[in-house]
Amino acid sequence: MAARPYPGRQSATRRERQDTPAGSRRRMIAGQRQRHPSRRETPAPMAHIARVLVVMQDPRAAQQVMDGLRAQDMFLFSARTGAEGLRLSRQLLTDVIIIDDRLPDGDGCDFVDMLRNDPDTRHIPVLMIGTQASSALRRRSLAVGVDELLTGGINLGFLAARMAKLVRLGIMQAELRRRTATARSFRVELDKRRPIANDGPPTLLLAAQMGEDLDDVAELLQSRYRLLRTAGAAEAAQLLHEQSVDTLILSFDGGNSEDWLGLALHVRDTPALYDVPVLAVGHASIAPDAGTLLKTGIDDLIQRPYPPDELHGRVLSALRRRRIRRRLTDLFTSLEAPSTVDAETGAYRPEFLRVHLSRLVFEAAKWEKPLSIATVSYRNLSLLIERRGPAAARSVMSRATETLRRLVRVEDMVARADDSTLVVVLPDTPGDRSMKALHKIAGSLATTDYGLGGLPTTPIWMQMGHATLEPSDTADSLLLRARQVLL
Repeated sequence: MAARPYPGRQSATRRERQDTPAGSRRRMIAGQRQRHPSRRETPAPMAHIARVLVVMQDPRAAQQVMDGLRAQDMFLFSARTGAEGLRLSRQLLTDVIIIDDRLPDGDGCDFVDMLRNDPDTRHIPVLMIGTQASSALRRRSLAVGVDELLTGGINLGFLAARMAKLVRLGIMQAELRRRTATARSFRVELDKRRPIANDGPPTLLLAAQMGEDLDDVAELLQSRYRLLRTAGAAEAAQLLHEQSVDTLILSFDGGNSEDWLGLALHVRDTPALYDVPVLAVGHASIAPDAGTLLKTGIDDLIQRPYPPDELHGRVLSALRRRRIRRRLTDLFTSLEAPSTVDAETGAYRPEFLRVHLSRLVFEAAKWEKPLSIATVSYRNLSLLIERRGPAAARSVMSRATETLRRLVRVEDMVARADDSTLVVVLPDTPGDRSMKALHKIAGSLATTDYGLGGLPTTPIWMQMGHATLEPSDTADSLLLRARQVLL
């Protein structure tokens, strides 16, 4: 069973009419030219995972930021004033905005306040670069809805790390907009009235090799949050799986830092924990360098000594991002209805897949975004039905869907293409990143319990395929290549 896995924005009301052109929902042509199965798939030229608007008054600082992010597969465009930034953010598909705290025509926080009060732009994640670190800026930026505040100069490493989180948030927002537009054609509306679960104060897990290493952090945070404390990486990993943790805080002032780096990697590689923010606390002379921290998935380093407002601000930013992701997850779930989702498996229906994939292909081509898909085909289900009955085939497809949904991101879509094939749609995902994800998925499917009870008389024969969008692709040709290019 050779295979493999992993673990853009505008107003829906104003632009959704442009999202899918007439005639893009085409039927597959029986005589369509087939490509050689061994062909290696590559992303479309100039595909960018995100479109980033940089609003900074200093051209040299803006260029430094843009040079640092260009290698991250981002499309960058710039403005020097808040007014120009607002205009561009409304006119162009914008996934993330980077802004100065001071602009020629006003205050950066005023710009963000206007952004948040505009229905067309309120959802765009914002990273603010502060000229100076101050408690007043920290409080005001949080009040107006800044997602990340970077102070103390431009550190390209931490900028890239913070941007990775906001790009992920932007991708979720963009896919929710697209999927909502598709669901509307099936008479399903986004349920924004769904209540937000309130389970009391957020839970923070403080992990340190030496029990006293995070006493100062606990003293400052204990009145606002529920705190869990542990003195080892193994115990911390167990608590993360047993408890609902909103933020993990690690100490790098005592013990073996390799244990904490390994724990951070475990969080990033585990789909159920991927969205848990990881903060590090320590003296700069003792903690690992920024590059090492970032490679392991640690979001931020809070250097000792720190002002209390700095600690509170970093924790609040992390919690706000987590809360937004949870809310988006609930909104995605609200689009799952009998007309969109197959009751037998829990995957999106084939009809929904055809319409939505056409929308994704059109928008990816228009905005030069990557798009990848994978197919999971069970080639001998008819024989399984003959020997074990229809219930056995239903069990295989439903267990496979359950495994796929557990392994992919919230914004990815698991759909049913036909009676024996599932499709995983990975929006805004280049080919190399999707292949990494698919390797993990293949490994999990190979060991999935398909609920057949004991040794099946008929082995499960699974094949996985993969394709990345090319300039000439339609939804049908992309699906056809995914079925042919086996992993």
